[in-house]
Parts: sequence; structure tokens; C-alpha cells
Amino acid sequence: MRIATEDGSIGDFDYRALEEDPKYIVENDEGTRAAHTAHALET
Repeated sequence: MRIATEDGSIGDFDYRALEEDPKYIVENDEGTRAAHTAHALET
């Protein structure tokens, strides 16, 4: 997992990230990556 604090993109998806609102870049077992908020990753 990587924490993004600046805007970026994954494939065709652009995400916005800030120091106060970071996005968490996660990768599944197949190698697909996605950007999520901390709230989306809570269990």
C-alpha cells in the first residue's frame, strides 16, 4: 500500500489527494491497483 498526498492517476482513473485528505493506493493479488479513502478501507 502506498499513501498519495498529491493528485495522480491509475490507468484511466484520475484521483485527487491532499496532505489533509490522502488516498491509499492498494493492489490486489492480480496486480490491479485502486485509490481509496481511509474511510473506504475501514472494516
